[in-house]
Amino acid sequence: PIPGSEDIVPISDVRMLVEEARQQHNCVLGYRDEIALKRNFYLYRVLEPQRCTLALRKHSDSWRIAELRSVCNEPADISVRRSVQKWLGSAGSHQV
Repeated sequence: PIPGSEDIVPISDVRMLVEEARQQHNCVLGYRDEIALKRNFYLYRVLEPQRCTLALRKHSDSWRIAELRSVCNEPADISVRRSVQKWLGSAGSHQV
């Protein structure tokens, strides 16, 4: 729903989703129904300042951070959260 950037890349197909789960050792495959059927949940690869997986969930007319995790579902550094919030803000979306 929000165009990616150089450091935040939309996960746009099943191949990318499987690759993200494998690379990050996380559970993103569990969200495939929400992504495919409900279309209220989108995933992105965050490449910098730390490699993370970003999940956005639709709230009313805006997209908000649902999850932002590093490898093995570890919490993301605060610098990553700030970077993602800035990206969301520049796209005109609200963030949590």
